Formats: sequence, C-alpha cells, structure tokens
Amino acid sequence: MRFSGLSRVSVIGTSLAILLLSAVTLTAKDGRDFAGSYSFTEVQEQGGSVQLTLHVRMFNYSGADIKGPIVTLREGISGVGLLGTFPAVKTWYKNHEVELSQQFTVSKTDYQDWLRPPAQPNVVIIYQDANGQTWQKGVQMSPRPAL
Repeated sequence: MRFSGLSRVSVIGTSLAILLLSAVTLTAKDGRDFAGSYSFTEVQEQGGSVQLTLHVRMFNYSGADIKGPIVTLREGISGVGLLGTFPAVKTWYKNHEVELSQQFTVSKTDYQDWLRPPAQPNVVIIYQDANGQTWQKGVQMSPRPAL
C-alpha cells in the first residue's frame, strides 16, 4: 500500500533541517552574534598600501534589535588601529542582514592576508544594548565573489 502524503524521508529531512537551524541560532547566541561575508572591488596597490572598496553583508544573530550600531574596520588581527567606519546603520533588526560598502586604505600585508582564508577583515560592531551596556563584537566572515 502506497502512502500519498508526506513520505517518511521528507518528515525526517524536515526534522533534521529544523534541528540544524535551531542549533545554529543557539550557537550564535553563545558567541557568534554577527556573521557574514565580504568582497573587494576597485583594488589599487599604492606602494605598501592598498586602496579598495570593502563590501560586507552581515547578519544579526544577537537576538535583539540594535539601534545606531557603529561598524568599524580595524587593523590586522590585533584590532588596535582604526582604519575607518562604514556608513551609519539606523536600526539593525535581529535576524536581519545589512549590506554596507566603504572605501578604505589598508596595509598590503592585511590585504594579502584577507585573500587567504581563514584570515578576514577585522570588522567590529560597537553598540549599546537595551540596558545601556556598550559592546564591541567582531564579525565572523567568509569571502564571497565580488559583486
């Protein structure tokens, strides 16, 4: 006898997909509040530095809407030096993405590192939570083809 509704494989597959998505959301709340991808355009080497436009697409997995976050690009992995900021974001809603682009001048070393994952641009989100606490959190990113 043939079952005309959902097959057992469909039900199991759907259940596994829901479980996986739940696990990703829980993981995000335990340290990966922001994730996304990046690409470059208009790359011009100038001696020991590189001028480029950095395009980022980032997702807010923090579980809260964020009002007025400042999205920055920092030097190297240490993040000590500020290379600049992206255009302002009025409100970044939870479980939504933002796409930003900005021209930066970076060291040739940083740029070459970014071309070899797992190195990535050091993008940091600065924001205040609902209690007024200020946070600085890095964005876990992966490269994507240029737009």
